[in-house]
Amino acid sequence: MICAREWWDYREAAMQLAWREIRVRFKQSFLGVAWTIIQPLSLMVLFTIIFTRFLKVPSENYPYPIFIYSVLLPWGLFSTGLIRATSSIVNNAGLIQKIYIPREIFIVVSLAPPVADFLLSTVIYIGLMAWFHVAPTWQMLWFFPLLAAEVLLILGIGIWLATFNAFYRDASSALGLLLQLWFYATPIFYPLASVPARFMPFYRLNPAVGIMDGFRNVLLKGVPPDAALMAISLGWIVFLLLGGLLLFRRAEGYFADVL
Repeated sequence: MICAREWWDYREAAMQLAWREIRVRFKQSFLGVAWTIIQPLSLMVLFTIIFTRFLKVPSENYPYPIFIYSVLLPWGLFSTGLIRATSSIVNNAGLIQKIYIPREIFIVVSLAPPVADFLLSTVIYIGLMAWFHVAPTWQMLWFFPLLAAEVLLILGIGIWLATFNAFYRDASSALGLLLQLWFYATPIFYPLASVPARFMPFYRLNPAVGIMDGFRNVLLKGVPPDAALMAISLGWIVFLLLGGLLLFRRAEGYFADVL
C-alpha cells in the first residue's frame, strides 16, 4: 500500500496534473465556467416541472427548486466524479507506460474538475437561499466534512471501477446504467421520509444515502446529518478504500501490459 512519504515526494506532480485536468476541463468547452452553472440549473428547472406538475412528489413543505438542488448539487459531484475516476487509468495510459508515478494519483487528480464545478455551483444555491428566504444556520459548517466524506466515497468506489476498467472496458458502460439506478435509489428528488419503513433497512445500506440526506439536512433544514446513516456511509468508505487499495496494488503491475 502506498506510503505517505511516496505521496509527499510526488506532491508537485499531483498538483500539476490536477491543474491540467481543471484547465483542460474549461479550455475545451465553448461556454467554459458557465457550464458549471447552466447544467445544474437546467436540471433543477426540469426536475421541478416534472416532479411538481406531473408526479406531485412531496418536498416536506420546502420550495421544490431549493429542495432538489440541495442534493442535486452533491449528486452531480458524485456521478461526474465516478465517471472520471473510472476512466482515469485508461485516459492516462501514455503516462503510465512511459514514466513512474504512483498510479493512485491519476484517480485522485481526476476529481479536481468535478470538485471545482461543485464549489462554483454553490453560487446558485446561495442565490436560491436568498430568493426563498432560507436563513443560513451554523449547521451549514457540516458542508465541508460532508464534502470530504463524499470525495472519499467517490475515491473508494472509483479505485475499484478504475481497476476493473483497465482490464475490461465495459466497466465504463456499466457505470452509466448503475448511476441511473443509483439516482432513483437515493433521496434526491424525493424526501427520505417517503421511503416505506419495510424497505428502510435495505435502503439505508446505500452508501450515498447518509451523505446526500446529510447535505439536505444541513443546507436546507438546519439540522445535523443523521448519525446512524453517516455511520453506514463511513463504514462503506473505510471498506471501499482499504479493499480498493489492496486490489489496486495487486493489479497495477499489469496496467502497462493491458492498457
